[in-house]
Amino acid sequence: MVTGYYSVHTSKAALIQGEQEIERIGDLLREQGRL
Repeated sequence: MVTGYYSVHTSKAALIQGEQEIERIGDLLREQGRL
């Protein structure tokens, strides 16, 4: 188990992937003016 700031993942790779997806979604929402 690997812990992130707000989550727990099965591996370091899964943590990195999850954080990248959160960043991608944040960027998209900012582009759309929704965040």
